[in-house]
Amino acid sequence: MIVLVVALVVALPTLLVTVSVARRRGALERESAAANAEAARLLDEERAAREEAAARAGRPVPPPVAVVVNPSKNVDPDELRRHFQEAARREGRAEPLWYETTADDPGRGQATEALRAGASTIVAAGGDGTVRAVAEILAGTGTPMGVIPLGTGNLLARNLGLPLEDTDQLVRIATSEEPRPVDVGWLRVEDAGRDRSGDAEGILADEADAGRDGWHAFTVIAGLGFDADMVRETGDELKSRIGWAAYFVGGVKNMVKSRLKVSVTVDDAAPEDLKVRTVMLANCGLLPGNLVLSPDSRFDDGVLEVVTVDTRFGLVGWANLGLSVLAQRAGRRRTGDLPGSELLFKPARRIRVAAQDTAHVQLDGDLLSTSGAIEVRVEQGALQMRYPVPADRLQTREGEHVPGEPAERHPEKLDE
Repeated sequence: MIVLVVALVVALPTLLVTVSVARRRGALERESAAANAEAARLLDEERAAREEAAARAGRPVPPPVAVVVNPSKNVDPDELRRHFQEAARREGRAEPLWYETTADDPGRGQATEALRAGASTIVAAGGDGTVRAVAEILAGTGTPMGVIPLGTGNLLARNLGLPLEDTDQLVRIATSEEPRPVDVGWLRVEDAGRDRSGDAEGILADEADAGRDGWHAFTVIAGLGFDADMVRETGDELKSRIGWAAYFVGGVKNMVKSRLKVSVTVDDAAPEDLKVRTVMLANCGLLPGNLVLSPDSRFDDGVLEVVTVDTRFGLVGWANLGLSVLAQRAGRRRTGDLPGSELLFKPARRIRVAAQDTAHVQLDGDLLSTSGAIEVRVEQGALQMRYPVPADRLQTREGEHVPGEPAERHPEKLDE
């Protein structure tokens, strides 16, 4: 009994402190919730007042911006929403429309609803999968698109030159920067019903309504072979822990796989038989880590770059391939000049790739399916994208490419 009393006496102060802290924390949480509610009420009142003033003056209120956000990413949806509400207040727009993606719908349905609601701009806030899904709906509609990068690779955002870490700037660009044309690649699997190794997986298995008449959009890179195998082997948990470096882990797992025998047809040229690790179709060339896969790729020139990659002699070939990619980062093209590796490029507007054996296919870092043949085409300027254009791209010299204009490319010439 004495021991119990002593224990109670010793524990009582700790208990009192714990109760006091819990009560204080609860009070702070209630105060924070009340403050957020009051801020939301004031925003609603300001918006209503602006709409009433505009109606009295006979001026229509600009239509709202819509945001399609992936809530599973490392983001506070409420905080992000407040950024868009503040931007709407500054620009005199209606309250932003808000849509959250789900496991069953990564953005296509939400973007469709936003279009029906008359959104002036539709912003994809998420990873490359969310961006691709929204782009697939907006392509050809003329409705401007913005991007808030929240994923691992953020491939399109990097190529557009968006400030990845500055939310205020990202929201400003996504809602008010001048929209400019961006190309969209479209890929169709010719034999989706062919052998899938016993397992239905990828976009074709998970999204019944994906694509447009069998064509699936991509904005950065599509591929068949090693790069798609790497995507398949890279888990979401590992990506959340170590970021884009997780793809290297997936790549190592597939370095010993057999090379692919493929037939590649570019535009109206005759098919070319190759033995490769992967065939990629690049609309953009910049990868995470400032690595450059395809130096000539531009997302607004109406041309895709066919990139064929091969390695031989085990680790020697892979190491030399890595040196080639690093050299391209420094602005030097090294293709076929290192033993055991080959990195070839060919510009094209229409491509068909047929493989002797089925292989995985990926779009912007998402597994599409397994297939033995794909068709690819490019739609120039299909998207109206809000992104900042660097001054050096606006001040072009005579003979240089102007953003949004077709580039003078010659698909029949192979850069080696």
